[in-house]
Amino acid sequence: MTAQTATAKSRPVVQSDLVTRKVGAEYLGVSETTFWRLAEFDPTFPPKIRLSPRRVAWRLKNLESWLSSREGA
Repeated sequence: MTAQTATAKSRPVVQSDLVTRKVGAEYLGVSETTFWRLAEFDPTFPPKIRLSPRRVAWRLKNLESWLSSREGA
């Protein structure tokens, strides 16, 4: 078995279609506060999905698409 090294560009392994703010922030490589600001104030950011009154999530494929559009800009 070999050890895997993480790079600055590596993304966390996600096993669900829906991700929390914490996992979404890790995936995008930003802080949770920055992720929240993007979700609240950037009109191009993917919409959140309300799971319960106090819990929200985002679709991973939407975050991937959003990130790709930002990297291409």
